[in-house]
Amino acid sequence: MIPADPGVPRRSPGDVVALREIWNGRVWYAWPAIVVQDEPNLRMLHVPPHARCRQPVDEDGAALRI
Repeated sequence: MIPADPGVPRRSPGDVVALREIWNGRVWYAWPAIVVQDEPNLRMLHVPPHARCRQPVDEDGAALRI
């Protein structure tokens, strides 16, 4: 078993966090999630249906893809 890292912040069930995808050192996508469980060897999150995310778009508003 891996010992818990005291430098890792823990969240409580019900806390809202932001999931972020990083590309080239910048946030590419971001969306909200709710903490279900947060333990040293398990982090369980719930993304509600229809959760709104932030994603990059071009000048015409079309979603960009990598």
